[in-house]
Parts: sequence; structure tokens; C-alpha cells
Amino acid sequence: MRINTTNENPITVGGERLEEMDSFTYLGSVTDREGGTDVDVEARIGKARAAFNMFRNIWKSKEIRIETKFRIFNSNVKSVVFLRQE
Repeated sequence: MRINTTNENPITVGGERLEEMDSFTYLGSVTDREGGTDVDVEARIGKARAAFNMFRNIWKSKEIRIETKFRIFNSNVKSVVFLRQE
């Protein structure tokens, strides 16, 4: 994939032409041809929504303390949205 470039010469490795992609996922981040972050943000929001919905019974439960719910949220929902950089 080429990002924000006008060079259209084919890229070859070992005499074989590489296929060009419009977007790809690398280490959980989506990169697209325009180099923007819109696709990546939408993908992360969708993944976080799915993770949140998996715990629907926990969120509705009156028997589970709010502190426990926050710990589950932080470890299982937030971790999908934010990449930890250490």
C-alpha cells in the first residue's frame, strides 16, 4: 500500500509484483490508503461495543459491586480501544 504518494511504479520483490491493498490491519490498527484514522477509529469503536455487549448480564446485575464492574470495564472494554504503550 502506498500512502499519499504520486509514484505509481510497481513494487517488485524477487521479480514478482506485489499486490497493492486499499487498507490492512497491523497490530490491531487499521491503515488505509489516505493515511487517515477514520477507519481505525470506527473499527476500534465497533470492537469496544462488541466487548461491552458481551458483559451485558454483568452490567445489569445488582449482585456485582460497581467497583468490580469498573475493573471488568477497564480490563476488557477499554483495552480494545486504547493501545497500551510502555
